[in-house]
Order: sequence, then structure tokens, then C-alpha cells
Amino acid sequence: MSNKRTLTEEEKNAILDETNLENKRVEIKEEDVELTTKEKIRIIFVLIMYFAIPTGIFAFSAHKMHFNTIIGGILGFVFAIVIGWALKLHKPVDL
Repeated sequence: MSNKRTLTEEEKNAILDETNLENKRVEIKEEDVELTTKEKIRIIFVLIMYFAIPTGIFAFSAHKMHFNTIIGGILGFVFAIVIGWALKLHKPVDL
């Protein structure tokens, strides 16, 4: 005894719709995309943050450093954190 049955019209249409949707999915093409001003500012401040953190650590750990260098390292670190927070860089990226 076989358990085969024929598909109804609704089931056939549902399967066709599903395959059509899969076929319509478009591959993302790599293109040269111009960055907006806001994105450029974000990139600059991310770089500042990456350079300011080691600078601050170095300024704290180094002996015989000038006082201005230590203050500059701390201010650079704080500046980068504040700007990063203002631009919401701590927010996870939505893919």
C-alpha cells in the first residue's frame, strides 16, 4: 500500500511561489561605493580611538615622560571615547 497523494492547487502554488522567491534573490555585487561624510568622520574617529588608547597606556607606563604628554594621552583617550559615544560607535552593526 502506498501513501502517495496528489498535491492540491494551493500546495502547488505555494511551492511555485517559494521557488520564485528563491530565484529572485539577488547576489550583492561589489562596487566602488562613495562614503558619506558621516561615515568618513566615523572612520577618522575610530582611527583616533585606536591610536589614542595605546598612546594613553604608553604615556602612563613610560618613565621620564613630560607631564604634557601624559595629559595629552589622557585627553586623546577621553576625546575619542566621547566622540565615539556621540557617534554611537559602540552600537553593534546591523548586517
